[in-house]
Amino acid sequence: MTFAAPLALMALLLVPLVVLLHTIAARWTSRDVSSLAFWEEALREMRTSLRVRRLLKSLALLAAVLAVSALTLGLARPLVGRPPGGQAGDMVLVLDVTASMGSRSGGATRYDEVKDEALQLVAGLRRGARMCVVAAGGAPRVLVPFTENREALRRAIRGSSATDEPGAPADSLLFALGLREPGRATRVVFVTDGAFSTYGDADPDRTGVRVITVGGRAENAGITAMSFRRTAAGGVELFVSIAASGGIPRAVPLVVSAAGRTVIRREVTLGGTGHASVSLPWEGPTEGRVTARIEVDDDLAADDAAYAVFEPAKSLRVLLVGRPDAFLEAALSRFPGVLLKRVDAVDPVSGARELDGYDLAVFNGGDPPPLERGSVLVFGTVPPGLPLEPKGVITGPRFVSWDRDHPLLASLALGPVVIEKALDVRAGPGVKVIARSRDAPLVATWEREDLRVLFVAFQPSQSDLPLRAAFPLFVANALSWFRPGVLGADAAGHRTGETVEVGVPGDAREARVTGPDGRQTPWPVTAGVLSYTGTSRAGFHRVEAVQRPALGAAGFSQDIAVSLCDASETDLASRHVVPATGSGTGQDAGAEAGVEDRSGESVPREPAWFAFALAGFLLVVAEGLLWMVQRPLGAAASRGAGRGSARVTP
Repeated sequence: MTFAAPLALMALLLVPLVVLLHTIAARWTSRDVSSLAFWEEALREMRTSLRVRRLLKSLALLAAVLAVSALTLGLARPLVGRPPGGQAGDMVLVLDVTASMGSRSGGATRYDEVKDEALQLVAGLRRGARMCVVAAGGAPRVLVPFTENREALRRAIRGSSATDEPGAPADSLLFALGLREPGRATRVVFVTDGAFSTYGDADPDRTGVRVITVGGRAENAGITAMSFRRTAAGGVELFVSIAASGGIPRAVPLVVSAAGRTVIRREVTLGGTGHASVSLPWEGPTEGRVTARIEVDDDLAADDAAYAVFEPAKSLRVLLVGRPDAFLEAALSRFPGVLLKRVDAVDPVSGARELDGYDLAVFNGGDPPPLERGSVLVFGTVPPGLPLEPKGVITGPRFVSWDRDHPLLASLALGPVVIEKALDVRAGPGVKVIARSRDAPLVATWEREDLRVLFVAFQPSQSDLPLRAAFPLFVANALSWFRPGVLGADAAGHRTGETVEVGVPGDAREARVTGPDGRQTPWPVTAGVLSYTGTSRAGFHRVEAVQRPALGAAGFSQDIAVSLCDASETDLASRHVVPATGSGTGQDAGAEAGVEDRSGESVPREPAWFAFALAGFLLVVAEGLLWMVQRPLGAAASRGAGRGSARVTP
C-alpha cells in the first residue's frame, strides 16, 4: 500500500494526546452508607462496578486511538494493489492516435504514455472479462475485437502508433459506445491528451465514458495552411499560415523549396496571439513537388512542414459571342489557362450544338439559342426557355442591394457603378437574384443538373463597370463559380486522413503506392479510379500503376501531397479534460498508478480512503456508545444505603 498524500500521516501525532486525556485520574468522591455493617457489601458492589467501568474505559480508549489512526490513513489517500482480475465487466478501450499524440516530452511521446496506461488496464482485467481496442484517429478503427486473450491485446497495443491525422473524439467514442453488447456490463475507457475542444454528443458526464489523460505542457509551432493562387496580374502567390504556443520564439524561420533548391527563406514574425499569415510572390517552378518548412525545435514534428504538388496547367475553353468589346476580351484572356475564341453570332436554332465544344459560353448581347446544357454567361440578353421574362428596358438603374456573401459578388463594391440602361425582367421560379436595382433584378443565377446560367441585365459597354476594379474581380469570380479551381495555381495538396481519388489511365487493375517512409503498398484500381485512404502520414505519396506486360502500355505515376495543416492539432494544450478522471500525468486520479506483480506485469492500484474514513466514523460512534454505557454503571455503583462515608474512585 502506498499513499497519495503521505504528509497527512503527521496527524498520527494526535494519538498520544488522546491517550493522555483518557488516563487523567478522576477525583475521589464521597459515598454515604447507613451503617458500617453494610460497608463490606457496598465495597463488593463498587469493586465489581469499577472493574466493568475500567474495561469499558479501556475499550473507549482503544476505539478513540483506532478512530484517529483510521481517519489519518484516510486523509493520506492510500492506494492498494489490486491483483489481475479486479476489474469487473467487459471494456472498450479507446486510444487517441491523432497527431498531437506524437508530441515528445523528453525521450518519450504522449502515445508512449497512452500505451503504458492501456497495458495497465489489460493487466487489471478479471478472469473471463473481455476487451476491445479502438484507435481514435480521423475515423474510428478497431485494432482488436472483443477477446479474453491478454497477449493478443498487449501485442496490438504495443504495435499501434500515433498517426498524423487530425480528429475529434466524439465520433470514435460514439462508435465505441455502440460496440457494447446488450446483457453484458461493458465500460468505455478513453485514453487521450485532451487536445481538443469538445466531446460533443459523447460527453462523459452523460455517457459514462471514463477518461484518462496523459501529457503535460508543450511548446509547439506548426504550419496550419498553405496554398498557391493566381493573381490578377497573371503571377502566382504563395499563402502560408503559422501558429505557435508555449515558449516558441516569436520569429519563426520559414523555408520553401522546390525542385531541390530553396526558393524562399525568411523569418515570419508571430503576433501577440501566436498566429501569422504571409502572402509571398512565387518565383519557383510551377511543376513538381513543393515543401514549406519552419525551422524550430518544438515538441511535434508532423506540423513543421506542408507539402504541395504542381499539376499540369488546367485550361478553360471560352467562346465569346457578340460585338467586339476590348474590356470584356481583356478581362477574360488575362487569366492563365483561358483559351478565348470570339465570334459575332451563332445560329439561333442550332447554335446549342456549337457550344458543346466549350467549357463556357459568354453572350454579350445578341440572340442566344435555346440552352440545353453547359455553362453560360449572358450580358444584356435573355436566352429562350429560361424563367426570365423580358418586360422592356429601364434607364439609369443603380445597384441598391446585393448579396455580399455570394461567391460571385465577393469583395465587390457595386454601389458607385453607373449604368446607362439595362433589361427589365421578371424573375420566375428557380431564379436567384443576387443583385438588384430599385425596380428590377440586375444580376441573377439559374441552375439545374446539367445547365448553369449567370444573367447580367446590362452589357459592360452600357456602364462604367469595366473602368472599375470590380470588373476583373467579377469576371474572376464568375470563372471560379462556373469551374471551381480553374484559377488556382494548379498546386494540389490534401490533409491527412482524407480519401484521395486518382484517375489511372488504361486498364490497370492494381497500383503501387510508396509512402513517405518508403514502404510500398499494393492498392486496387476500380474502373480506372484508385481511392487512396492511406493518408495517415504527412509527406509525399507516389502512385505508380502496375501494368500488365502483355499490353505494352506506358507506365503511370503521380505524386500525392499530404499535410497535417490543422490548428487544433498544433495546439497541444489539454483544452477539454474531465477533472475527475486524470491527473495529467498518466494516472487516473490515483487509481491507475500501477505496481509490479511477480510476473512483471503492471498491476493497477485503487484508492482505499473511503474504507478508512468509514472505519474511523464507526469507531467514533463506538467510543460514544461505550461512554454512554459507562455512565449508568457509575451512577448505580455510587448509590448506597445508610449513613457513613467512604472515598471511592470512579
